[in-house]
Amino acid sequence: MKANAKLTLCSTSGIQLLARARMKAVALVLLCLNTSPVNSAAETLTSLGQLRWENRVLVILPPMAHKQEQLTQQERGVEDRDLIWFVVSNGSLKSNYAGDVSDQVRGEIAARFEPGQPVVLIGKDGGVKARESRLNLMELFSLIDSMPMRRDEIRRGNAY
Repeated sequence: MKANAKLTLCSTSGIQLLARARMKAVALVLLCLNTSPVNSAAETLTSLGQLRWENRVLVILPPMAHKQEQLTQQERGVEDRDLIWFVVSNGSLKSNYAGDVSDQVRGEIAARFEPGQPVVLIGKDGGVKARESRLNLMELFSLIDSMPMRRDEIRRGNAY
């Protein structure tokens, strides 16, 4: 009888230890997800590189800056395609990024992109996918939807 009691005690203790270890692992994963720069609204964006592999980026320079209304009207399509946009107008920078955007990002945009082609689409891999002289969101959405990474998102059900 004593042997069975010890075996039951060991089994119960082992199960409790495994349950605690599993809970710690889940807590650690949740903590990591919660502190990701893209997922945290409190995180300040200091470089477009922080968005790599999580978001596509759309940069809109003058003279297309007045087209910001199109972006807000197509909010669902923008969100569905993991698109973060930046509109440069009169020295200011507007964006749909959830957190704060530092002045470093405005400087990076000014140094990296020329006003001659005021609409620039950057893929999740960080590469420039399109440079346009005008903003046509439906064409950009079609281009994004034709990209392999986006097709995979649609196939996995990560799209509306």
